[in-house]
Amino acid sequence: MAQQEYRIRPYTSSDRSACLALFDSNTPEFFAPSERNDFTAFIDGPDASIIVLETLDGELIGCGGYYVRAASGTGGLAWGMIARHWHRRGAGRMLLHRRLRSLRTAGALSVTVHTSQHSRGFFEREGFEEVRVVPDGFASGIDMVELRLQPIFRNHADSRMF
Repeated sequence: MAQQEYRIRPYTSSDRSACLALFDSNTPEFFAPSERNDFTAFIDGPDASIIVLETLDGELIGCGGYYVRAASGTGGLAWGMIARHWHRRGAGRMLLHRRLRSLRTAGALSVTVHTSQHSRGFFEREGFEEVRVVPDGFASGIDMVELRLQPIFRNHADSRMF
């Protein structure tokens, strides 16, 4: 996916239905149906930093949150997802890189993500390393895999892309 084919912008409450549709498109392989309420609480929460990825014609195809714990310099990724029919086109990588750039700007020295065994390879290809695995940690059949990128840009030859 070339950069000119999408735009990234902050999440607004008018994106709620489209973000819930993104979640549904990735259920049950990447998210358990029981996690929908947690995702809804996240996007409805007052403290969430969320961005959305959309095509130039306005189709919302991705969303993802991030946060920084200032005291420790640790950043985190939360609830990142791409519409199922947009997987393996580069959209997820673009969304990840934008969130990493935001974390870098906010002063994060490392980044943690809790994902499933189904998505861990995506993050590992970007330089994240396994911290721990909790079998069935999210739901039956969906392990919780904790990964960390530290320092935040160590494996990226050109950090300007963030």
